[in-house]
Amino acid sequence: MNRRAFLSAATTGCATTTAGCLGGDGVDNHGYERCTSSFIPLYEFPTEVSTEIETALRDGEYTADELTYPEIVAEDSILWDTEQNRYYEHHVHADDSFLGRGETMLTFEEVTPTRGQPPELTVSNQTDDAVDVSVTIAEDGGEAVITDELTVEPTDWLNEVESVSSGEYVGRKGEMLRAPGLECPNELQDYEVVLETNSSNVSTSHEAIVSVTPRMEHFFVQIGSDGIVSGEIWENSGFFQSQDELDSKDGQNWACATPLGGWPEEN
Repeated sequence: MNRRAFLSAATTGCATTTAGCLGGDGVDNHGYERCTSSFIPLYEFPTEVSTEIETALRDGEYTADELTYPEIVAEDSILWDTEQNRYYEHHVHADDSFLGRGETMLTFEEVTPTRGQPPELTVSNQTDDAVDVSVTIAEDGGEAVITDELTVEPTDWLNEVESVSSGEYVGRKGEMLRAPGLECPNELQDYEVVLETNSSNVSTSHEAIVSVTPRMEHFFVQIGSDGIVSGEIWENSGFFQSQDELDSKDGQNWACATPLGGWPEEN
């Protein structure tokens, strides 16, 4: 896991949402179960913990007689700022000095985790001819980490879409997996993707920023007669599963099942 020094910065506030966290284990003094997920989105935290998180990220630390954050997450859970695609480990520091006030300090350290399985860059060719595709994936503002070339035959078993969104339907997931592609990097961060295509002596170029996250499954690229469209597909996306049953009430794999909203609480 690569570590980067954390520079204090203001961050988006937390709010209780309809998404929660599965994998509860134990109950803290506020009645919240301990979430044991590897990555916990910032927006999923209950409002009671917002002050601790915001202050620690903004000022570099948060100090109190009792801390709630470390009581409702696993020791190795990583805080995930979904808006910035940034990740943080937490550390707890006890004041054990003779003249100390008995307070406990919460700090966060920015890290760059890696996925066990890299997401896929998947290419759909909605033209009538084979297309040569050159792919370059680089760290955001940095050097290339992947360069590759593909020859993509027409993928007529997939639907042509106007955009990569839940309002479109490209086909079932099994059909999607038949399309050619390559593995993206597995470090959780943003990347710059450049695609150069050549078909029937017509060349096009397409650039995009891709955020590799714990939930991302594909970076989908469609080559059509009107140009190239692309976008990220997250797990349980209706883009290729709108006719399949979802794993949870809102399509997120750690959405809280009981109760139907917010952080898991003691029954």
